[in-house]
Amino acid sequence: MTFRFTTVVLFLALSIIATMAAKFKVFDPAPQVCYLVADNDGRATTRDILTKIDPVTGVETPIGPTGTDFVEAIAFSPFRSTLFAIDGGLLGSLNLQSGKFSPIGKVGHGIGSMGDLTFSDVDGLTVDPRTGVLFGSARLSTGNFLIQINSSTGSIVDHAFGITFDYVPVGPLDPRLFVDDLAVNPLDGQLYAVATDTTRTLLITINKVSGTAEIVTEVDALEVEGLTFDADGVLYGVVGAAGRKVVTIDTATGNVQPVFQLGEGGNYDYESIACVTTGTLPEPDFVPSNSRAPGDIRIESAFPIPASTKVTLRVRFTKTLTASLDVYDIRGRRVWGEPERVFEAGIYDIPVDASRLDPGVYHYRLRSRLQNAYGDFLVAR
Repeated sequence: MTFRFTTVVLFLALSIIATMAAKFKVFDPAPQVCYLVADNDGRATTRDILTKIDPVTGVETPIGPTGTDFVEAIAFSPFRSTLFAIDGGLLGSLNLQSGKFSPIGKVGHGIGSMGDLTFSDVDGLTVDPRTGVLFGSARLSTGNFLIQINSSTGSIVDHAFGITFDYVPVGPLDPRLFVDDLAVNPLDGQLYAVATDTTRTLLITINKVSGTAEIVTEVDALEVEGLTFDADGVLYGVVGAAGRKVVTIDTATGNVQPVFQLGEGGNYDYESIACVTTGTLPEPDFVPSNSRAPGDIRIESAFPIPASTKVTLRVRFTKTLTASLDVYDIRGRRVWGEPERVFEAGIYDIPVDASRLDPGVYHYRLRSRLQNAYGDFLVAR
């Protein structure tokens, strides 16, 4: 009897593990590779160069010129297997074989507590590994600001921090401090940042909703210009022209330990770092595309934005087509669908019940047999 009971329990346990394994992708928590961008302070024909480091051997390998001049932040998205980069105020992606920068779109401007602000110089970039949200930080004459960026269009996410709030100030902080980069700890979802002035480097936390900043500790190194976490919650930083090295940073004490020396190929001022360490993530049903179809099917708009109980998706067909419409959450899970049917040429307003959707950003895909078109909307309450 005991043997049969133990067998049943073991069978059920293995079944549960198998079910969980089917729902999740499990990755080696150790960094597979770390990417860096050096701007070289004008010492090269193209200022920005993409390089990579093998964390096992510590060997740095130059990949190639990005074709840009002002990349100051990069971030790897485990949801899209994409290395994003920001060149001033232009979001793009970097080719991992050639280094070439492919533009996605300008961040543009946003409305908030300090009026209409234009974000043409974004200094920090990170992908939240728990939600897929792409955060950016920008320094203006009036202070540091936190924004969300639409990774499909490059533009600032409207109402990301509430109705009429497209950005939030980061503070309170000494006005002399510049937020240089961002990183989200995959273990607890906490957003960290490195803030510097001419005499010190501080590790701070930032509330992802309010922008409230708290100083954690002073970092035992100057010129830490880039941040990234690995899947075990280890924080890496890159030291620019002053040291040209990758370091680990103790989030409790600020103590720094050098781990990799940089400078291969004469590269000089390293601005950013992104280690590819994904941990355990839900298996997505859908990953939104970087492009929208300009052809026979088009996304016109979604309204109201933000939505509360209902959102209307307006789509256009230039000729009769068979198509379907699906809505996905930020992790790529399908949460609503309009079955495939025939649409004649014209504009259609399709209502979606948003009352059962959690607050956040949602992607939708209009799909025919030959084309796809994509859009986004926000649910807030």
